[in-house]
Amino acid sequence: MKKIILFLAVTAMLFSCTGKKGSQYKITGIIKGGDATMVYLQKMDSTGWITNDSALVKNGEFEFKGKVESPDRWNIKIKGKEMMFPFFIENSDIRLVVHADSAGVIDVTGSSNQDLFKKYIVKNDSIQKLINDLDPIYAKADSLKDTATLKKTR
Repeated sequence: MKKIILFLAVTAMLFSCTGKKGSQYKITGIIKGGDATMVYLQKMDSTGWITNDSALVKNGEFEFKGKVESPDRWNIKIKGKEMMFPFFIENSDIRLVVHADSAGVIDVTGSSNQDLFKKYIVKNDSIQKLINDLDPIYAKADSLKDTATLKKTR
């Protein structure tokens, strides 16, 4: 358990320190699987998700430009759709492919923080699998008062 907490803490520190440092972001995107006319760039504040910018979709494509103080997790929202498409924004050239017909499915390139997040998900999934594999062993050892096995599974 201590290793998991340490891993999560290190990951959080990495998220706060990484990312290409550019002067602004440029997000170019494509909408697949839908006939969107407008997309919204949203970020979280103390009241919830707020729209930071909007763009018309022309021939399935859209673009945003701006600047962020630090990398953050934002969303693309398609007008008329309930679902949101999360990604990490930073001051770099970011390319999005939004799959409007699939809940939350978005392909992101150009964001080093998004790449780091993908690696985190893979590591987290492997840790979760290990925990799930050890749970029944621990439960059985606990019920049998098998202290040697209990120590091994901690």
